[in-house]
Amino acid sequence: ARVRDAQTGKTLAFAVARIFDSTFDKLLETQITDKNGRYGFLVGKGNFYITVEKSGYGPYRSEIMDLTKAEASEIVKRDIKLKPGR
Repeated sequence: ARVRDAQTGKTLAFAVARIFDSTFDKLLETQITDKNGRYGFLVGKGNFYITVEKSGYGPYRSEIMDLTKAEASEIVKRDIKLKPGR
């Protein structure tokens, strides 16, 4: 999965991606995107959401992802577009 600029499509390095357990609103892991804007989280069963922040861009928060029926651990990844702002 990659984080990109919503206007230019350019990948964004050094964005801060976090995954939370939505049941307890608990931070599980934080990652910094690499030079190609990539990140990914390995999680077990549960409900999760992702946030992404980068200086010069508005914050992102995903919808809640229901992985309660997952057969095994899954890699949570999604392409995210950040809008320039703040």
